[in-house]
Amino acid sequence: MAIQYDLEESAYRAEIGCHATSLKDWATNPQRAKAKAETPMVPTAAMITGRLLHQYVLEPKRFKKEHFMAPACKLNTKVGRELYEAAMVANPGREPVREADWLQFEAMREAIMVHPKAGAYLRCKGCSEVSVFWDDETTGLPCKGRIDRLAERQGAIIDVKTCQDASPRAVARSVSQFNYHLQAAFYTDGLMANDFDDVEFIFVFVEKTAPYSVSVVRLADDYLAAGRRLYNKALDNYAMCHEADLFPGWDEVITLERPHWVEPFEQLKAPA
Repeated sequence: MAIQYDLEESAYRAEIGCHATSLKDWATNPQRAKAKAETPMVPTAAMITGRLLHQYVLEPKRFKKEHFMAPACKLNTKVGRELYEAAMVANPGREPVREADWLQFEAMREAIMVHPKAGAYLRCKGCSEVSVFWDDETTGLPCKGRIDRLAERQGAIIDVKTCQDASPRAVARSVSQFNYHLQAAFYTDGLMANDFDDVEFIFVFVEKTAPYSVSVVRLADDYLAAGRRLYNKALDNYAMCHEADLFPGWDEVITLERPHWVEPFEQLKAPA
């Protein structure tokens, strides 16, 4: 068990341990989880942009030290290439970020910081990009988590999520669709395994387009309990599948029930 406050992301990723993203697959499809674990991850453009945004929001001074706003220019023209090359020469050792992305990050961070609740959490004394390691009590499996921000005074884990719609209804769908409740329970228990008490998990959802609306979300106890059951199921599946060397997908015929939400849409499409 350990908490590391200054571990680089690459070093964290190199550490062995079950993490929330992988457990979402182990809970439902061990076949897919195994395939992902054996395939080197190639970051997509969206993933790279998401990481840059997180650093801008959580560590703006470091971000501006390591990056610069690249000029908006056409690289297929001589003037554009010269302008871009001049910017690279003027910023040695710093990575370029597209002007459009930089301005978007700036606006999203500003929206978070002026929000009465989100801003208070992020301004609270604490550390960003905190790495947590522990062993699961039941399976003995090593576990790890990378916390966006750990606010010491408020004893809270703050996790920033980008979205298209930060309304309560849309956020509720996102939590269910992406199993964010698994992550919340997993990280909470990871801190408690490292002798933290009364851990609170706070989601900060921020929209990716103007006006960059923000909502701050805390999951109810029963929702966290459901997340805890889900990650425990995932850890059990991981242990049993590796012991048996069997990694099943969906091998049986599945009977689908008609979803309750279909009827309103069918009525909407029905002819007058």
